[in-house]
Amino acid sequence: MVADKLFGRHCRCFLATPNRPEVPVSVENPIMPSVVIKDSWTICGTSEEDDENSGLEADVKDLRIDGGIKTSFVWPSPQLAPETLVNSGEVRSEINILDKINRVLGSNTEYNGLYPTLLNGGWVRQPSHTGQVLDCAREILFGLDDEQKTKTPFYFHVRYVMEPIGEALNTARSASELIVVLYDVMRCHKAISDECSILHRDISDNNILVVRNDSGVHGLLIDFDCALDRSAETPHRRPERTGTLPFMSIGNLANSAIPRTMLDDWESLLYLVCWYGTFGISNNCEDRDCKHRINQWCVGYEEEIADQKRSDFSTTGNFYDCIAGDFGKHDSSIGDGKCLNELAVHLHKYMFFNPRFGAAMTSTYHGTRVHRNDNDDIFLFDEKDEYDSDIGLANDPENTEKPSKPDDPFEMRVEKEQVISQDLLVVLKYYAKQARKRLQTAK
Repeated sequence: MVADKLFGRHCRCFLATPNRPEVPVSVENPIMPSVVIKDSWTICGTSEEDDENSGLEADVKDLRIDGGIKTSFVWPSPQLAPETLVNSGEVRSEINILDKINRVLGSNTEYNGLYPTLLNGGWVRQPSHTGQVLDCAREILFGLDDEQKTKTPFYFHVRYVMEPIGEALNTARSASELIVVLYDVMRCHKAISDECSILHRDISDNNILVVRNDSGVHGLLIDFDCALDRSAETPHRRPERTGTLPFMSIGNLANSAIPRTMLDDWESLLYLVCWYGTFGISNNCEDRDCKHRINQWCVGYEEEIADQKRSDFSTTGNFYDCIAGDFGKHDSSIGDGKCLNELAVHLHKYMFFNPRFGAAMTSTYHGTRVHRNDNDDIFLFDEKDEYDSDIGLANDPENTEKPSKPDDPFEMRVEKEQVISQDLLVVLKYYAKQARKRLQTAK
């Protein structure tokens, strides 16, 4: 497998089978794939200077086979890269992330099939005139001068085998199937965060798959290349900007110094629901290129998109007028799409205007903008939501105090991460339960 370009992650996935076919493969006797082979490049550092500061150069030299290899680089070796590299946080290894998830959640059958099961894999080695070496940017680009090296990201080549196999999210056959898949993924996401201290950081349409089997349809959360092990995070390290542009959270887009939490991923999920509600599950409506406001989430600088989203989600009125009010107008394929509209409205409410944290118009935890005074245009749900009792969430505020100074609601929500994320999961669970009833009735 040879990459056709020099830079970038160049992530590719291949369907395969671990068993050699008993008969010659042909159109009549195709391979029945049961595993996925992922081949990609993991970035490490941004320049030669970064590598020297981290001690990376000396460690890479030690990775040569003829120089005495430190690890086997073959699964199931518990240490897939030199300890100095992995523990320093300089190497982001999806293999190590998946290894931890598999070890911690492997005995919990509730989440079986909702995250990739890692079967085999490691760092790729290549033959050279000095013996086998780790396949990495320094070996490939050794001829560059010092100035060129400082502008060249450092990459390692990795390859691994996983199961199960899933289909693209846009193969969901209805809004009900879509909601069931999203609920599976987000309950798995919460378990991975709570029990493994791992934050995914790239919830998007490309990283959620649909899996169909005899028991029905369920979701699969994949691609932990951007994931962060919060138990090993460097203290006071500024959060980096990661994710897929239309679905990135406001704080992520703004490159805020506020720590990323599960709420950033939940925010991404809300944007994903809005995207599919607007353009349909197939995502191929003819009106995709219209001057719809949601298209602005893909245009311009990241900070500009952050401001756009702050405006779109600043009040329930803005949210409906700018985003939710157009659900289903551009693609009728979502069918029972009213449930997507209701789901989006409730996710928006409990994400940005969670009634637990105050009835004051400028409540600390409310909104998408810094609260400066009592006249800020921050909308509050003044009346009881008829759905809240059905969903199982309280609508009575726990705190009615107004902030005494300007507050950033994103910063204040960090300390309420667990409470708000649990509320959001309860909302999604309610709609998933209704969706399963509709799917059962349709059989």
